[in-house]
Amino acid sequence: MKKRKLITNGILIVVLLFLLSFEIITVVVFPDYTSSIMQKKLISEGIIHKTQSIKLTQGDTPFSLMFTKTLAGWYITIDEKHYFQTTNGMVERFIDQLSIRRSLHKVGTEKGIPYGIGTSDSFVLSFLDSNNDNITSVIFGNTDATGADIYLKLSDGKGILRTKNTFSDLLTMKAASWVNLSIFSGQSQKNQIEEIQYSKGSVTKMYRAPHDAEITRLSDVLESLICVDITNINAIPSERLTIIFGDTHSLQISFAAFNDVWILKNETDGNSYIITSAMKENIERALD
Repeated sequence: MKKRKLITNGILIVVLLFLLSFEIITVVVFPDYTSSIMQKKLISEGIIHKTQSIKLTQGDTPFSLMFTKTLAGWYITIDEKHYFQTTNGMVERFIDQLSIRRSLHKVGTEKGIPYGIGTSDSFVLSFLDSNNDNITSVIFGNTDATGADIYLKLSDGKGILRTKNTFSDLLTMKAASWVNLSIFSGQSQKNQIEEIQYSKGSVTKMYRAPHDAEITRLSDVLESLICVDITNINAIPSERLTIIFGDTHSLQISFAAFNDVWILKNETDGNSYIITSAMKENIERALD
């Protein structure tokens, strides 16, 4: 009986040691399990009100995306001359996700390398005032194993935080992801086009409504055109396309060959886009 009691006690001690060792491993390897939770907004309304522009960078790269607030909405700026209006309310959605009250789990210290903070893959979102001075920043790191949560750090905070991942689709340095690349959608107004002028070298072709079928074909091509990217490349155009509408306003487009693609410039607003050679051929075939 005494021997059986000793065996039972021995088993209990082994089980307790196992559970204790698991708890130690959990604390060391999975610090999230011991995290403290708070309800907080990442960005306050006061900061949003002061913000004139937002800068997104990744890692140590000198390249950044700059978003500027105007009365007409948010624009992505490549340089002082090229402003492209953002699409699908992406900047507004980013701000909304930062300004809602959310659950934040404090999981680490300032040494955030294991969480992807401060690495070449981390993103930094900086809020700037009208003097271009930094108000605050949010640093985004890795997602957890499931992708459901993301690690981040506030520039004025000391700890690493974990929160629901509603940011991954917004963390991209591809400028094309932020703008509308269907630049002529809803603008060709085929029923209102009076005349089209297409100049290539020293030759200019003219098409007039309602007799020339080229007007309808070109309108359809431009309506469906989706550019590849935005650009500020200053290329010398070799071809020009002018569309004149019944109310006398016009749409002027120029084309310049660049390597194996074409630079399409909307001369009306001065912005340039990249299109493929196949897209350019579709435009030419519409006018054949």
